[in-house]
Amino acid sequence: MQNKITQLTAINTAKILTIVCLIGFSVVFGVQDLRQVIYLCLHISYCAWWLLEQWLYPARKQLFNEPIGVLGFVFSLVFVGLLYALPGYLAFINPVPLSFTATAIALPL
Repeated sequence: MQNKITQLTAINTAKILTIVCLIGFSVVFGVQDLRQVIYLCLHISYCAWWLLEQWLYPARKQLFNEPIGVLGFVFSLVFVGLLYALPGYLAFINPVPLSFTATAIALPL
């Protein structure tokens, strides 16, 4: 049986996992501050753009078409999906309001 899990499948699944985690954080912790709004907008739109790009630019599918095993798939979910959502978790549990200065510095970076 041939392995049908490709790098792109793993990355896409991890991006969807990130979106699910971030939406979950907003449901569990609530959106209390500009910090959470900015984080949700930037990171969910980034993940959504990654997924949308594949339909707009089909050549992308050729870049990550190497097959990976189950271990590689799980590794991708943990490191691309969950660790990418970790700063979002930290944004939701941080009780300190985001200052305008921090916002002005962080957004361009």
